[in-house]
Parts: sequence; structure tokens; C-alpha cells
Amino acid sequence: ILALFKEDRGKQIVGGRVKTGRVVFEPKVIKVEHIRGGEMLGRGRLLGLQSGKEEVREVVESQECGTKIAGLEDVQIGDTLQFFREEVRKKKL
Repeated sequence: ILALFKEDRGKQIVGGRVKTGRVVFEPKVIKVEHIRGGEMLGRGRLLGLQSGKEEVREVVESQECGTKIAGLEDVQIGDTLQFFREEVRKKKL
């Protein structure tokens, strides 16, 4: 995390750089883990992804981006966010 912007009703805009991999925005599917000092502090949900002033669907390694996140508290500059896809699979009988 490089910068923190506004916080509004449980939602926060966080500026950062993708260290490894890529971040792909898929509504209601992409989750976020908040990590500080190797310890996971909480989980949230990705609500939006920006590069510059434009809404984008994907940001790749070493690019800077802005993320709108819900459900995280006490986010600080220097923390790490890990993005992952959460899938629910129904069992077949």
C-alpha cells in the first residue's frame, strides 16, 4: 500500500502497486486479505479497480492502481493486500 484516500461507510480507496501476478476485477468474486508483518488482520471484498482515472478490469505486475475495498479496518501505508478468487462449488450427488 502506497497511499490511502477516502474512507466512507466501511469502504476505502487504497493506492498501491502490484508486486507479483495480477489483479482482475470480477464483482462479488474477488476477496482481499489484509496483511501486516506477516499476520493476516482481516478479509474484505474488492469493489472496484482503477489505473489512473479509468476503471479497469485488470492490473498487472509492477503497475500502480487504486482499489475500492469493503470490509477492512485499520489499513496503513506499507501493509500488504492479497487478492484471491473465492469459488463455491456445489457437490453433485
